Amino acid sequence: MIFSEFTQNKRKLKDFPELKHNIKKFVKDKKIIMMLSGGNDSATAVSLLKELDLNVELCVHFYHDWSWKLHKEEASKIAESLNIPLKFHYIGDEIKRRVINSKGKNVCRICKDIMKAECLKIAKENNIEVIATGDTATERISGPIMEYLNKYGLSFDNMELAPVPGRIAGEGVLFLRPLIRIRYEDVDKVSKYYDISMKRVGEANYKLREGCPVQYINPDAIVTGKLLNDAYCVNKIATDIARSHGFKASVFAPSLSIATIPQKEEYMNLVKDELGKNGYPIGEIAEFPYHTNTLKLVPNKEE
Repeated sequence: MIFSEFTQNKRKLKDFPELKHNIKKFVKDKKIIMMLSGGNDSATAVSLLKELDLNVELCVHFYHDWSWKLHKEEASKIAESLNIPLKFHYIGDEIKRRVINSKGKNVCRICKDIMKAECLKIAKENNIEVIATGDTATERISGPIMEYLNKYGLSFDNMELAPVPGRIAGEGVLFLRPLIRIRYEDVDKVSKYYDISMKRVGEANYKLREGCPVQYINPDAIVTGKLLNDAYCVNKIATDIARSHGFKASVFAPSLSIATIPQKEEYMNLVKDELGKNGYPIGEIAEFPYHTNTLKLVPNKEE
């Protein structure tokens, strides 16, 4: 399996056998805990680690009051298929404590920090040396890892296994990102190699990854408990109707802007009508407030 030009030229990784060799060489017999989201990337990463016969001791799936139940089910499916113990770890209370009164643009970063910190605790409790994730080349963490490599004069071979981020990694604990040097087109090749087919909620996310409904809180909105609940409710309504009609949809809150894939007015109107039936009455469709794949639905004037 030959990788894309980006991976070969920008990340100095020619093919799948080379990736396997590098991971095996650096990880060796270290004990691993896998952060399993229930999505395609982490499922692909853990399948790769198991094929290499590495010591994956435990998978952990983090969940909260606003996460998709489907992801929990899919995490169970992949862990069971690979015969790896799976721990479900609730972080809802910590999320509420940390994100209330912050801005929407900070929610995902805060949530990721919470998951990594909690996983570090679990790793130490179980004498595990390595925390593995499904991060790919399109993740923001790629930048800090590149800075780490440059700072210490390390080659790209060291990119998969690194003590980054430093504020999270405890002494003796490393982060393993088997897919960090490859982008979505190469991840897709590896996923097909392992015959991975994860069910999707159907978010209209142009990053090609699903997360949870709170990522659709408007960036400058001040987060409240009600807003967290509203973000979940409107996206549950939107994705349910979208799946039943064969498209993808997401709704930003509190603006109630709608995104669909493909972008069609008939799909926007289906979501709009379903929201109205469920207590979110919305009026006319306005112009594009975020990007060309999002339409804003303006509340009725009498509201």
